[in-house]
Amino acid sequence: MVMSVQVRAAKAADWPSIVDILDSCGLPTDFVGDSSHFFQVAVLGEQVVGCACTEQYDETVVVRSVAVTPEHHGQHITTHLVGTALTRARAEGCTKAVLIAAGGDDFSPPELELPEEVSLSADFVRRFGFNRRSKHPVD
Repeated sequence: MVMSVQVRAAKAADWPSIVDILDSCGLPTDFVGDSSHFFQVAVLGEQVVGCACTEQYDETVVVRSVAVTPEHHGQHITTHLVGTALTRARAEGCTKAVLIAAGGDDFSPPELELPEEVSLSADFVRRFGFNRRSKHPVD
């Protein structure tokens, strides 16, 4: 990791940079700025070079939309972002964590047992097109 990178909570002024980073990685941006999503940002000097989004569902934290600018890949910034997000979640009382990662067109979620509050969440249903409990497509 680059020693001068700092991870902090995102501010409203960071939203345009977060959108740019997510866009450059092909990740959705429609929820940026939504108060139900908490963003951490990695900052190098004055420049936002990475981000990670978390959402809390009862005692479970969902980590998603983790992205770093292409020129900063390979510097362990992603690891630092996710670690900071999990530390914050633990401080907020979370005892479980789920990471939603982008995949190719043929990606499907693994067969695993997710907490019900996660598998029924609007973001999970929007991402995978069904809830894990019923495994029925959502129209």
